[in-house]
Amino acid sequence: MPRSWRWIVALSVGWLVFSTTCQLSAAWPFTTDDAFITLRYARHLAQGDGIVWNIGESPAVEGYSNFLYVLLAAAAIGLGYDPVITVKATASLSLAAGAGLCYALARIWAGPAIALIPVIVLTAYPGTYWWTVSGLETATYQMLVIAAMLAFTRGISVQDTPWAVSSQAMALAGGLVFLLALTRPEGPLIGIALGTTLLSGVGIGRIERRAGVRGVVSFSAAFLVPYLIYTLWKWQHFGRLVPNAAYCKIVYPGPYGQLVMDFAFLAWPFAILVALTLPRRFDLRLLPFLLLPALYALVLYRTDPIIGNWNRHFLAAFAVLLVAAAAGMQRLATALPGARPASIEGTMLIAALALAMLSFHPSLTTLAHDAERYAQRMTARATLAEWLHRELPAGASYLIGDAGLVPYLNDAPVIDAYCLNSREMTSPPIAMNSERFVTAAIRRKPAAIIVPSNQRLHLDPHTIYPIFTLLIKHPEFLENYVHATTLGAPDDTFQYWIFRLRGSG
Repeated sequence: MPRSWRWIVALSVGWLVFSTTCQLSAAWPFTTDDAFITLRYARHLAQGDGIVWNIGESPAVEGYSNFLYVLLAAAAIGLGYDPVITVKATASLSLAAGAGLCYALARIWAGPAIALIPVIVLTAYPGTYWWTVSGLETATYQMLVIAAMLAFTRGISVQDTPWAVSSQAMALAGGLVFLLALTRPEGPLIGIALGTTLLSGVGIGRIERRAGVRGVVSFSAAFLVPYLIYTLWKWQHFGRLVPNAAYCKIVYPGPYGQLVMDFAFLAWPFAILVALTLPRRFDLRLLPFLLLPALYALVLYRTDPIIGNWNRHFLAAFAVLLVAAAAGMQRLATALPGARPASIEGTMLIAALALAMLSFHPSLTTLAHDAERYAQRMTARATLAEWLHRELPAGASYLIGDAGLVPYLNDAPVIDAYCLNSREMTSPPIAMNSERFVTAAIRRKPAAIIVPSNQRLHLDPHTIYPIFTLLIKHPEFLENYVHATTLGAPDDTFQYWIFRLRGSG
């Protein structure tokens, strides 16, 4: 790049640091309720009670979907650190590391100006910050995906014909895929995308056969051997290989495809740029960048979109798609007749930077506003937890749908009405039948039942799931439970109506 354009790169880097810091700060008050599911498991582990939802339960239920963060939070609690700050800070550092790795990955195909564009776009998207500070593993998972892609791609040498493969790099990529599998249940999808690419290269003769076979063995050993040990432990501890949350999410009654449509709306301009990489001799190293979004769309098509706003489940796929789009932009910059590639690259960077600057203030305002509103809701949940601790007998159980912060603030047995931490809901004889679950839950006679209502003065149960609509009409509920109080933030659509078991006070 000419010296005259280097100031644009420097300005872009400065903008990235400034805008990222501001938007992380704006979103920081937000910690999603679901993050406290992980922290409840982590606290029980740190206390010596094991990885369980309710102390003493058997068999245990795998209600979390981020084992690596359970271990991280348990370590923080054991060392006396605040687990909420620990997981949020880890994700924030992961975002910064992921941005640097994203640039390094894009540089394989693009010059320094265009390689910055994927980072600019990713850090201009509000969902990136929202889920970074949420307390969930999203940013760490995204960073590990980019790192695995980088190790894999750099491990293939295109200087040779056919291409050579580094066994060490493939082993590193496989180890990173194992970490991804510990971080999210869909982590093995990255292994499928990378493994398919490696085998395809050997099969069509693009990759030297002997080196390719060694690479496949190294990659498989680094990923599959520890993953097998992990799955055997899961089977021994939970009696299942799939998290309970997955059983809950994949039976979403519809309409299907909401998560995929949301991602398509975000990704279509970049998909067009990716198409520029397809003509002529396709670079096989880009295949996993195309496979991964397709695999995610396939897996997530029937998935419940709750807690999936701002493309949470697709952010890792979005990052790798942006890198492939950068490769397309680089090809465009060098293919236009009569144009100077360096000038086109600089112009593209200026355009991306200008769009990011224009979107900065609306993004900052939205993040701050939504974080403040959510923080008020979490304050109401903390008040609810205090009420339950004060009013219910020690060790008394209760049923709740928003089973995050409230259960985290005490160790009382909790019946999760929204399935994630309820093995009964996903097992026979209930087997995801809401009517049978309601009957079974009421007959356990929890000391309190908390019904989320859209209104404070009139009981209007949330209808996202049918559980509470069925519950408040159940004869045994009407006979045995009495309304005690209603708690919730002013003007919020989450008003918690607390019903108490007669004679439990």
